[in-house]
Amino acid sequence: MQLVIRENGKNPREVPLAAAVVVGRSRRADVIVADEEVGREQFRIGVEHGLVVIEGLGRTNRTNVDGVPLGAGERTVVSPGATIQVGHTTFEVRDDGGSGDRSRETPPPFDQTAPLPAGRPATTTPPMRPEPRPTPPAGDKPKTVQVPPQEMAALLAASPLLEQRLHVTMPRLLVKGDGLQRRIRLMKAINKVGRAETADVLVPHESVSEQHAELRFDGTLWSLVDCGSTNGTFADGVALRQSQLPLRRNSVLGFGQVRALFLVHDAATARHERRLDDRALALLVRAGRIAAADARQARAKARRESQALAEVVLLDTGLGVLDWVQALDAVRSQGSLLDRLRGLFRRPPPTLPAG
Repeated sequence: MQLVIRENGKNPREVPLAAAVVVGRSRRADVIVADEEVGREQFRIGVEHGLVVIEGLGRTNRTNVDGVPLGAGERTVVSPGATIQVGHTTFEVRDDGGSGDRSRETPPPFDQTAPLPAGRPATTTPPMRPEPRPTPPAGDKPKTVQVPPQEMAALLAASPLLEQRLHVTMPRLLVKGDGLQRRIRLMKAINKVGRAETADVLVPHESVSEQHAELRFDGTLWSLVDCGSTNGTFADGVALRQSQLPLRRNSVLGFGQVRALFLVHDAATARHERRLDDRALALLVRAGRIAAADARQARAKARRESQALAEVVLLDTGLGVLDWVQALDAVRSQGSLLDRLRGLFRRPPPTLPAG
């Protein structure tokens, strides 16, 4: 894949997307663009598990992907032909093959004069597409996260499964509070959380360290790992210090003073989770925390846009992460009590002695 860059007054140029690159105006960027309306580090783009993924970094200047704004910390998958607009500069994602019939006008990209393997007939046209570009040497500085060799080997071996699971389960964070409100899709097996603009999950808050924590996925379970943060990392009320904790749907994560809700889709429990969400919303209505009309609108929007009810409630109302989780906990407690009562009534009556 290639990124074609068109700047005012300059000829278009192409940048390979074999590895993730940061595009911006700063000299620290991997791809430097001389446009005053492009941020110092505007966005990151690269190929992950065969998909082109773009992540917004700049908070001042707008990044538009096919006309849709991409905020800082938001990530999305783009297809060949997608157009990215920032300021006066246009970027186009293009397949390596390019467009048109240029292959007929220029020689193939490999050396035809090299000797062929024994027994293989000579041919003037390549029998197959060129091999993909090799990955950068191991000594190169990574663009995103640094993974130990043993973990990298495991991830590469399981990449088809990971890619499929990440697509199906749609893991995401809902961050709300202290002036922040955003939904962040988790699209990698290892996601760095922090205040640095190079973080996979960008949380621009003074209580969050530049490299605060990591969210990891092994193909089956998600876990949260603290990376030596200054103000601590929390999961469901448990503080992590250089340790990790498994996560579940509706886990409450804490990064310093920032709270986030972890959501993930599981087809086996989806119906049960929807019932719990609906009961939690009804409980919030009875408690006067949300108007009945707003609750009806939230339910309708969740069905219409195939979103979790928690996403709509947290992003469209004044309720916070802890409000939602406390309502869920109350509903679960009621369910546990009802289950115990049902179990008592289902027991067969005691057998009386004969005679």
